[in-house]
Amino acid sequence: MTIYKHSILLNRGGIGFASFLNKEFNVLPFHLNILPLEKLIPVEKTISSKIPEIRRELDRTGYQANPLLAIKEDADRYLLLNGSNCFEAMRTLGIRNVIVQEIPEESDQCRFLSWYHLVGNFSVEYLKGLSEVLNCSLEEVDYDTIWDHDDHPVSLTCTFLDGRSFRLIPKSENLIDRVSCLNSFIEAYQSFSTHMKIYPDRIFIESSEIFNLGSALILLPCFGYSQISELARAEVLFPPDCLNIYAENRVVGLDFPLQVLNSKVDIEEKKEFLRELLRFRMQSDRSTVYGGRVYFMGKSRHQKVRRPEPKEIKSSDTELYLE
Repeated sequence: MTIYKHSILLNRGGIGFASFLNKEFNVLPFHLNILPLEKLIPVEKTISSKIPEIRRELDRTGYQANPLLAIKEDADRYLLLNGSNCFEAMRTLGIRNVIVQEIPEESDQCRFLSWYHLVGNFSVEYLKGLSEVLNCSLEEVDYDTIWDHDDHPVSLTCTFLDGRSFRLIPKSENLIDRVSCLNSFIEAYQSFSTHMKIYPDRIFIESSEIFNLGSALILLPCFGYSQISELARAEVLFPPDCLNIYAENRVVGLDFPLQVLNSKVDIEEKKEFLRELLRFRMQSDRSTVYGGRVYFMGKSRHQKVRRPEPKEIKSSDTELYLE
């Protein structure tokens, strides 16, 4: 990461990145890459009800908005750490390639954390009984604490005024049994409750009304990269919305055109197109950095209408244009 870390110039209106996208660089910045879909191995289950919605959004916009997060296992195998629903939607649309952001091996800029699930319509007593049946336990915890995969508490800044929060702890020492327990526990409430994934470092709940139906926050267990890799080799999937991968220098709002991803030109030409698109995005006053960790490359995600890209955005060596 240091090759471009010191060449980034921040300003109030956006990001000045002209020097760090010099064509002398043979490697795409931010560890971005374009991969054939068949090289990606999802590690989480999909939520089938979300696939049609994502397909419609892809059809409507014609863009892959955000790179998927992946880590390289070998030359022909990458573990897909997030975005399994988007991956499946693109696969069913027949899209050949996908933009990914790779996590470098032994990176110190990535942490494997866990999510809170907000569960409604079930009583705490029911959830406790269910956990015991599935060889788990629920330990009541403060909401402003989360654990990493080494079982170390990580303090977070949150506002939480009511309700009870619990940490789910599988009792088995066997890794596959632990994930099987986790799948069974989440499947028990996922289809029958008001369930949502909580961002633990920036959720603000100003009213206790959401807990009137006996809701609770469930903090899922953490898993490290070696465990994720072991389970992938055993073809055991995590439940949806389980893994919370915290990666710095995350790129969002890239808006890469699907027509380029699905074209028949060589993948190296597509990467050259991506380099030129990044050059344009980084020089735009609509690009910015959030918290020094997330690089947002386009307009607000709340804007529904996309402004046409200029015709000049193309690979210098190909005829790939944004249209």
